[in-house]
Amino acid sequence: MTRLGKWIIGLLVSATLLPANATPIRPDVKKLLATPPGSSVEFAPARAGWNGPEALTAQQAGLNPDLARITPAAARIEFKNAIFSALVPDPRVSAAILLTIIFLRRWLGRQREAVRPEPVLIEDNQKLRPAA
Repeated sequence: MTRLGKWIIGLLVSATLLPANATPIRPDVKKLLATPPGSSVEFAPARAGWNGPEALTAQQAGLNPDLARITPAAARIEFKNAIFSALVPDPRVSAAILLTIIFLRRWLGRQREAVRPEPVLIEDNQKLRPAA
């Protein structure tokens, strides 16, 4: 790679890492008041077939999707899904916990074997003095 190519790549990388700054454009109040508000034009729906009007009536359309999420039925379903997801553990987490338990048992077992104390044998009871 040439020296110029390295410079270009370095400039591109540094340009992507730097934050972008822009000065805000203040709206011109006189221009905003001079322009008339746009009128919305309603177009008739295109006929896709020969079965009648394709525009749905309010009864056929059902609920607004935004309102359908806050109905009691949707709340029950969401609650059931939340409880189910909380009760069913993630298999990856369960496997990680199980492997950690197995690893720690083996590791601590090896440490206990290496540091196992030897019993102290006292041959003569006469050498023991009572505590004062």
